[in-house]
Amino acid sequence: MKKLFTIDDLMIAFVAALGYGLSFEIPKNLGYPEWLSGVICLIVGLSLESIVEKIVFSEAVQKKTLNRVIIFAAFIITFLAAQYFSVWLMGVSMIEHLLEEYVYIVGIPVIGFVFSMLIRWYKAHKIRKLYGDGSKGFVFDVSSEDIEEVNQENKAILGEYDSDCAVKTRTGIYVGKKEKSHIAYLGIPYAKPPVGYLRWKAPEPLPSSDSVFEAKNFGASAIQTISRVQS
Repeated sequence: MKKLFTIDDLMIAFVAALGYGLSFEIPKNLGYPEWLSGVICLIVGLSLESIVEKIVFSEAVQKKTLNRVIIFAAFIITFLAAQYFSVWLMGVSMIEHLLEEYVYIVGIPVIGFVFSMLIRWYKAHKIRKLYGDGSKGFVFDVSSEDIEEVNQENKAILGEYDSDCAVKTRTGIYVGKKEKSHIAYLGIPYAKPPVGYLRWKAPEPLPSSDSVFEAKNFGASAIQTISRVQS
């Protein structure tokens, strides 16, 4: 919620811009007509953008910062290799042509990137305006006086607990609350909280534990742009 865009977005936009430019300039220098070079430009550019996005946001790349650095370096090296071979085979500098003659082609994905960031900013601003920044969870259709009561969190239990309401799992022992005819277990986490470096990434499993936790309250509400209450 705090970051409107990241280095990943910038890298995808950078590679896409180069893809659009090179996939137009190379066919044109090989003698293809401009309309066909434009078609090739769109097909290759869109395909490259989709492939790079999947690679950058894959679980393997996002898991470690080093993996992201390696993949970004690989993209840049690939582009420099394309520049070298274009000069060696055709005697034409792709960089020179991209900068001097076809800036508008490179500008298309850049403009698209800026537009998508504006949309992302608007959505984030709308959510913050409706529900706050999420630092204490999100509560819908509740007065500010009742937020603390509704938005309670399960806590670790350090002392004695009701063993009749406890269940042991791989990630800990959870103590529920007795209802009329059953025992309710609420807010048991299934993965690490998606905060900090885990934001917008695939869920990571919780570590094994023998600690004891409450399971009496639901977790904080998920972010929504529209709140619906069923009666």
